[in-house]
Amino acid sequence: MPRLPKSTEQHKIDGTYRPDRHSERLVLSNESPQPPTDLDASERELWLHITDSIPVARVDALALRCLVESWRLYRRAYGDFVANPDKETRITWKACQDAFIAIARQFGLTPVSRSQIKATEPQQDGADPFRDIMERMAKG
Repeated sequence: MPRLPKSTEQHKIDGTYRPDRHSERLVLSNESPQPPTDLDASERELWLHITDSIPVARVDALALRCLVESWRLYRRAYGDFVANPDKETRITWKACQDAFIAIARQFGLTPVSRSQIKATEPQQDGADPFRDIMERMAKG
């Protein structure tokens, strides 16, 4: 897997910041997106769990919606498979499962994808928000 690029903040910390290369990078708001109003209770719960557990920017709302909708389809396909465990429902269930996991990886929601997240060094004051988030996720 290719190495992820450093953030502008990390370049400044490392002393490798170059205005000609790094000044026009997109800076995202730290504000999490609000859940859409058309989600059911379990989908809203998933949305809030994700936005409370990991840093999700407002620009990520569409991808997060795709994740929640793939969860909805996965649950329905699983219910169909349990009720009628034939080849067709198994294939549908597996396809929905694969789609959900593929999107979940983009948010770092699988053990392997979490291990590939590159975090910056903690701030000088000792606080490390990413470590705090990962510890909360580990506790459930």
